[in-house]
Amino acid sequence: MKDSAAAAAAAASTAGAAPPRDEPEVVPAMSQETLLPLMISQLKYWQLDSLAQVIATVTQTTEPTAPSNELAEICAEVLDVDDEPTVLGGARAAAVGPVVDDAAKDRPMLDLDRREKGHREQPWYDGVLSADHETPCSAGSLSLDGQYMASGSRCGQIKIFDLSRIRARSHARSRLLLRKIAAHPNGAVNDLRFHPSSQFLASASADATIKLFTLDSETPYGRRPIRVLTDAAPVTCIDFHPAGTTLLAGANHPTMRLWDVETSKCFTMPVPDATDGLRVDGLDAADAVAGLRSPTGAGAGAAAPPALPALPTLATVFSPRGDAFAVASGSGAITLYDTASGAVRATLPRAHGGAPVSNVHFSRNEKYLLSTGGDGVAKLWDLKTGSAVVVYSGALSTSMPMRATLIGDETCVAGGNGQNGELTLWDARTGAVLRTLPAHDKPVRVVVASEANDSFLTCSEEGRARYFRKRI
Repeated sequence: MKDSAAAAAAAASTAGAAPPRDEPEVVPAMSQETLLPLMISQLKYWQLDSLAQVIATVTQTTEPTAPSNELAEICAEVLDVDDEPTVLGGARAAAVGPVVDDAAKDRPMLDLDRREKGHREQPWYDGVLSADHETPCSAGSLSLDGQYMASGSRCGQIKIFDLSRIRARSHARSRLLLRKIAAHPNGAVNDLRFHPSSQFLASASADATIKLFTLDSETPYGRRPIRVLTDAAPVTCIDFHPAGTTLLAGANHPTMRLWDVETSKCFTMPVPDATDGLRVDGLDAADAVAGLRSPTGAGAGAAAPPALPALPTLATVFSPRGDAFAVASGSGAITLYDTASGAVRATLPRAHGGAPVSNVHFSRNEKYLLSTGGDGVAKLWDLKTGSAVVVYSGALSTSMPMRATLIGDETCVAGGNGQNGELTLWDARTGAVLRTLPAHDKPVRVVVASEANDSFLTCSEEGRARYFRKRI
């Protein structure tokens, strides 16, 4: 009886007990020799160099030479988390084809074929915000929605301001400063671009990297990049495709790179043959090699050697629809590419008499391309004929790269004076000087126009960026 009772009790106990749980998987622990270098390089990746050096000294670990995100990626894989913000918000564009903007047709735009009505006003702009840097201000950008402004300096520092907080002429600059980032401690900031969504900022640097930062203050990616793209040479210029899917980059070599901003994959654009793509409507290869036509239509004269986008690439920009992009070269050439195929559509070999071309800018209707050169002038090119139809002279510098741009309703061209801190405004249709504005104490190198309103940003050698709005 006792044995049967004991057996019954044992059976009942077994039936009511929870099933045995699986033993947790044992993950081999990293050795100290493996983990410490990963920690140090991860801290460097987050730009915590001082802390990385302290850990290396205390643990007597040889510091890795390059920053790395490997430790964070290992942790994310083990924990099965993916909290890194995506640049595209999870959406992928089908192709890098033309972008149709229905609102673009309602924006004022330059068209020399249309006769202008009324009297041309003398515009005046007021400086409403300034950003001070410790070294010369070398780059600037305005977001497409007009909310943000960013400026960068030769010491690698970036400042981001929230322009929507400007309510009156008197305001605290500290209230407008959204973020101050030591983005590139080892190189100057050469270019800045906001993503079309206005939620991310890309910076190109002489340290041969491109870094993407989020403007979302609620993420842990405050002052450290969410992407780091590495080139083989100093990166000189960048621009986002209007769809936001790709980032175009130029550097101190003739190869253009297209980066997928979501996957960080890189696609290279082939260097064209000397006569590839020289034919445009009304301009064949022989005409192009011989030189561009002047605004009056006369030939430019002596033949020039075939030009390629040689070292360095100084500027690049997508067309408003994104189906083409222009590249300005230190060789003096401007090259127009097809975005989808990478083929060369047209080449202007000696756009500024062989002097380096420091900037290019499409008009909103894509009929014209504005370029700034080392010859001290800016030129407006008719992309159908390949001829320079307007020349803006009398102020730009021949001793340093300058950038002029179409501003506001594209009735004016703004550019810095190479001898002082004044800003010159030209009539976009005629090239006549409308007025000069006292902007800085030293030469203005960069002028960036807003697509959201009649305003612009200037960057100066004195270490200051200024934001101007049109006086109403």
